[in-house]
Amino acid sequence: YRFLDNLDFVRALWLFVLAKFNFFVSFMFLASFTGTIQNGTFNCLTGTTLLASLFRHFEIPHQIIETNHHIFILIDTPEKVLVEVTDPNGFIADKKEIEMRLERYQQNTQFAGANDDDKKMYRYTFNLWESISLTDLKGRLFYNESVKSFNHKNLGLSINQLAQAEACSYSERYSELAQILSLSVILNDTLVVEKKIQLLLQLKIISRKNAAYALSAN
Repeated sequence: YRFLDNLDFVRALWLFVLAKFNFFVSFMFLASFTGTIQNGTFNCLTGTTLLASLFRHFEIPHQIIETNHHIFILIDTPEKVLVEVTDPNGFIADKKEIEMRLERYQQNTQFAGANDDDKKMYRYTFNLWESISLTDLKGRLFYNESVKSFNHKNLGLSINQLAQAEACSYSERYSELAQILSLSVILNDTLVVEKKIQLLLQLKIISRKNAAYALSAN
């Protein structure tokens, strides 16, 4: 109850509860943002994107933190609050609980809400722990769609979606997926040579632009 005189805290809690009961219905590993809005399938990315958008609209100060396998929100009220959309009790104001969760997230092995099958995830060659923007989140949404298309063996669509992700922002994820897609194109026996060249050129452009983003960021 000590937080109830903090307007940002109260509004953020109200928005979290509103989103939880209206949009965070069923966890899906590669949910789409459209699915979250229309039928309540969600994951940490789509749920965080929705809440971060609401927080920005209501001018609630916050940070969006991205790790290898997870994204969550830290609200910058006088006493920090951690918002974890994949946890039904994910509006966390207890200092010790926040410290414990942050330590777990920094190990880059935990994925809240995932089941045993979902935990058989790709092992990245990097370790992410950084504050990102809503524009970055838009890129990550396209990236997730690209991964979904790749899993369905639709290489052309996956590459186009990765290009959309790269147009939004920089991420090491994009470069790594571009490398995987390039190898998949080369090894694909059903693609004619001309199509392979076209797709590989697209991926080369994506990798170059992403590298340029990285240099400008530094």
